[in-house]
Amino acid sequence: MKLIVQKSEESSPRTFTVGPKFITVFGGVFLFSSALFGAAGFFAVQQWGEPLFEKHVATMWKQRLQDTRTEFKEASEQADMQLSALTMRVGDLQSQLLRINALGERLVAVAGIDTEEFDFSNAVAMGGPAPMEDELLPAADAGTLKAELDALAATLASREQQLSILERLLDGKELAARTNVAGHPVHKGYLSSAFGQRKDPFTGRITYHKGVDFAAPTGTEVLATGGGVVTFAGVKNGYGTTVDINHGNGISTRYGHLRTIEINKGDTVAAGDVIATVGSTGRSTGPHVHYEVIKNGQQINPTAYLAKQRP
Repeated sequence: MKLIVQKSEESSPRTFTVGPKFITVFGGVFLFSSALFGAAGFFAVQQWGEPLFEKHVATMWKQRLQDTRTEFKEASEQADMQLSALTMRVGDLQSQLLRINALGERLVAVAGIDTEEFDFSNAVAMGGPAPMEDELLPAADAGTLKAELDALAATLASREQQLSILERLLDGKELAARTNVAGHPVHKGYLSSAFGQRKDPFTGRITYHKGVDFAAPTGTEVLATGGGVVTFAGVKNGYGTTVDINHGNGISTRYGHLRTIEINKGDTVAAGDVIATVGSTGRSTGPHVHYEVIKNGQQINPTAYLAKQRP
């Protein structure tokens, strides 16, 4: 192998002949020098430079991975807590809605409204065409959903309170209708003595009759003229065998001269219930029922009540 060396354009070139042995020796020296410089550079970096794979670098990445796992776990737990809270809130709203539905059914029954018109057992009927894509609203986030649930809970609470007030009003009217005193205390018989001044059948003197008398055959059924609670069932001086019924609102009725009593003190009766039978006990001249309407402790003329039609 020949090597041609020329120092400059003006100088003459020089030629050197290089044998195989020289090339082999030169290559070996070059490779050894490269390896030596590479090793020196590596040890220099290890000694004075920043290491590429130091132990604390691995520790740092391991810690970052652990932190990421911790953050993910905390986020997952937070999401589970929010979901549990929303689930509990929805459960509360469902319970409140069930109470309102039950209250609504109660009001429908009390008010006598057609159950097909207000059916609380089925979902509200609604419909409409399918919305266009641009009409669809984005899904609510947790904060917005919670606010909507809070607003719904407030609305339901308000409606429940309003319905409860309405129920009390309707219950009061229903109670008034059930306890309202009306009609005659017997189905058979006739008015034998009116309310007010009359000649006493035993003394013949003018006295004040505090009730009305209905003459009827012995054993005729005596009916409660209104719903209420039996406050007296026994023998009362002058009245003989007697029943008193409290109808509320300061109104009570009295049934005297009875033969038998079919109810007991403390019983609740409805208008039209059989409470006794006609007799002639006490200060009486024959089988009849003495009937009184008492308002705030004072006997009043029952004519207006007798003229009412029992519901």
